[in-house]
Amino acid sequence: MTSQYSGARPITSLQLFLRMRSETSGCKGLACLPGGQAIFTVGVLGVEPFSYQWYFNDQPLTNATNQTIVLNPVSSDQAGQYHVVVSNAFGHATSPPATLVIETPQAPVIVLQPSGDTVANGGFFAFNVLAHRHPSAWQSIG
Repeated sequence: MTSQYSGARPITSLQLFLRMRSETSGCKGLACLPGGQAIFTVGVLGVEPFSYQWYFNDQPLTNATNQTIVLNPVSSDQAGQYHVVVSNAFGHATSPPATLVIETPQAPVIVLQPSGDTVANGGFFAFNVLAHRHPSAWQSIG
């Protein structure tokens, strides 16, 4: 599991710590392959109770009113900026935005083709091949 802290912004009686993490299923940091899982969590210091509203590209997310939101499975239409507004009896605080990137999976590319040879019946022969891969694609297929 990886995590990234987007910072904190104190206001009267509230302080936010927005932490985004992604599970290893198709995600690395805040970049995911389609089908991965992204988790956004906010830590709050202040006087309880708190209310939460998550936003995606400045639009409120329906039913995203908890400390954590889980996007599972992620898809390309979920790429963008996420932030949360947390409120209590003393006011509200808005987290800094965090950007979720949905990567396009890429297949490995063969950069050194195998070459053939003639071998006697029952003899040994080994093929050598060199492939280059996109790091996220390897994670999803390897």
